[in-house]
Amino acid sequence: GNLINPSFSQKGMGTFVGRSKDLERAYSRDEPSSDAIRPLAVLRIALPHIVSRAAALGEEYLSDQLKGMRQDLRAQNIRNSFAVSVYEMHARVCLRLKNLSEFNQCQSAVRSFYNEGLTGENGDCFNEFLCYRMLYLTLGDKDDLAAVELKDIEKSIRGESEMDPRSAAAFKSEAVIQVVRFCSYIQQGDSALALKLVSAFDTDFKRLLRIFLQRQRIKWLREVIGGLKGNIPSSFLLKSLGFVPVDTAQVASDVNALEFIDGTFDQSLSNWQELIKLLKFQLPTDFSFMIATQQLISGKEEQSVNVDAVSLSNAVTQYCSFLTTRTDIATE
Repeated sequence: GNLINPSFSQKGMGTFVGRSKDLERAYSRDEPSSDAIRPLAVLRIALPHIVSRAAALGEEYLSDQLKGMRQDLRAQNIRNSFAVSVYEMHARVCLRLKNLSEFNQCQSAVRSFYNEGLTGENGDCFNEFLCYRMLYLTLGDKDDLAAVELKDIEKSIRGESEMDPRSAAAFKSEAVIQVVRFCSYIQQGDSALALKLVSAFDTDFKRLLRIFLQRQRIKWLREVIGGLKGNIPSSFLLKSLGFVPVDTAQVASDVNALEFIDGTFDQSLSNWQELIKLLKFQLPTDFSFMIATQQLISGKEEQSVNVDAVSLSNAVTQYCSFLTTRTDIATE
């Protein structure tokens, strides 16, 4: 319905104002009546109320309440700075919940608001959501769209093209430049170089990256081992696939004290085990993820256990062939 399509317009349909005074209302799959819809004045009071309640009731509660609030805004065609703030907040909540489809609805709507010249009540978040869009397109395998936008962005950064003042200012931001570089390296197939830039990412950028990580790793692995024969160091694999600390220059005697691309060391280990299990690949018996990680951190990569490139390549090929016959998995 209307909630899913952020560009929907009710122009010519008359002004519709809700009559509900309820501070809480979850999203309804059925079209709510005017008695269930809350007007803008009530929504303004409801927002801090649900944020406060979420401290005890959790993120899922907050997400459902924000989706209900979006429904109220859509039904009344309210497009102002308050509406922008609601969508921006819900986008960030969706990242924390790893709810990619809902996040995409929010960021698409925010982009539509920004194109109308609107900003949220808590300041201009244009740069933040520009970065989300670039990461979403690049990591979500929207290659054609990402390539076109990256080309335009890189031209504007070099001063070779005209842009609206808001976009032009964004491309002078260090955070935006780092995300653009990351996306460019991913497009070029250089995941190892791209992942070195993650240390400069804001927390929510890392959250978005982590949603896509496992899916991307199969692609990166195929690119990394393509054409290789003989033995390859396991440390090279870990580095190329992002099973490393966010800041590779940081030294720590305890790996659990470091932030990893996956979050924590345990999350990194769990995702490594999941990937190897998916590929049905038999690692050398003397391989230890903990030891390989410590070798990476201490600069002793040459001591890492070797992996047979051809066997790993065959495992990747078989898994990708399996995916082509299972569209439900391939498009998850």
